[in-house]
Amino acid sequence: MNQIFYNFDAYFDPEDQQNGSLYIFKRRGSNADETRAISLLVEAKLWSKGAYSMVRDDQREAYATQLEELEVVSITEDLLLGRYDHPKFRSDATRWENWVSCLKSNFGHP
Repeated sequence: MNQIFYNFDAYFDPEDQQNGSLYIFKRRGSNADETRAISLLVEAKLWSKGAYSMVRDDQREAYATQLEELEVVSITEDLLLGRYDHPKFRSDATRWENWVSCLKSNFGHP
């Protein structure tokens, strides 16, 4: 089971199919800047402008049990990126690599 869905707020782009099963995670109660991360992805044309959704509390268990974790990358201590797969919502490896590259370079990681 993916405990990350219980300890972090999960944000995703509901409009771009290339972003299927890709998530930005913000540690619950932290001051991590998920809006900056989303804005950077929008500027890089890797996220739909004006669109984001968040996994609701009543959905956490379903996400935790139904998604297969492929990779989780730390952008900051309280901000992570996650790549998952689901039989109906496969993640795109190229889009994932672009997300990681964009956010690591913009948050001060080479």
